[in-house]
Amino acid sequence: MLLPYYHPTRICFVDDNQSFLLSIVATLPNDLSALAFHHPEEALEMLNRATSPPLSQRIFRSNTSDPDHPLIDVNLTAVEQEINRLDRFERISVVFVDYAMPKMTGLEFCERIQDRHIKRVLLTGVADEKTAVEAFNLGLIDHYLPKASLDHGHNVASQITSLQQAYFKYPADLILNSLPLAPPAFMTDRALVPKIQHLFKTQRCVEYYLTTSPYGYLMLQANGIASQLIVMGQEDLQHQITLAETYGAPRRLVEQLAAGQVMLYLAEHPQDYLGNEQFPWFDVTLNATRVDGDERWFIGLHTNPAVDVDFEPTTDSYAHFRALERWAP
Repeated sequence: MLLPYYHPTRICFVDDNQSFLLSIVATLPNDLSALAFHHPEEALEMLNRATSPPLSQRIFRSNTSDPDHPLIDVNLTAVEQEINRLDRFERISVVFVDYAMPKMTGLEFCERIQDRHIKRVLLTGVADEKTAVEAFNLGLIDHYLPKASLDHGHNVASQITSLQQAYFKYPADLILNSLPLAPPAFMTDRALVPKIQHLFKTQRCVEYYLTTSPYGYLMLQANGIASQLIVMGQEDLQHQITLAETYGAPRRLVEQLAAGQVMLYLAEHPQDYLGNEQFPWFDVTLNATRVDGDERWFIGLHTNPAVDVDFEPTTDSYAHFRALERWAP
């Protein structure tokens, strides 16, 4: 299933051996934001410090005006607006903690983390692995790794991506299960999902956010450059064909729409066009790719979308956040 949103988050390492921490953090990929603590008390204070509520809490609003709809409504506009909150990158998604520390064990540390959605990974010695298995079976930790297998950060880095994705799974389920209607079908289509995930990679996007008008994703690279993925079903495309025929679009464009070769990205409706010239149909046309899955889908990519949210790449991007980290005292 596709997530409704995803953005970079921080990783936290806790170990009383400072040289071990430095060796691990130094070999992590440069695009990861990581914090390291050799005093577990300081790490807990940071983890449990009050911060702004996560998006999964801020997205819900009361709906008392319409008795035919749920009392709690999902404000999907808030998903798109998340891109102008720089503190989204400060959230800790994964904690790696050593089991054998002198003042408290790694399990005691994990039990004292107040945010239960943070993914907790226990770093163990050979003698600790039985304890780690028991803790995993009890749900106290999400994963465990023998310290001897870390290979100077390589094995840690291979775990982080899946753990960060898992961190967003709970709010994704919360949001999608609270929608008045079923989640958009394209988010679970087994043929379409890998196509979209591949597109996230080829567009080098580090964060993405579900959009509903039109359906798809707003995607951002680390430097804040935006693109928009648009997803249409057969019915949506037929609506565009009818619109093009009704308002006198060129025959060649109508034929391309009917063949599923293109789609329209309409910032304004043709009936509202006030110019003296004909509506600029080809200026609002995107190449489309057909994907046959549980349904027939058409996807298009807009590389210069109009972002309706107050977003400034120089101050709100992940690259800017990382630059502030490097210059922090």
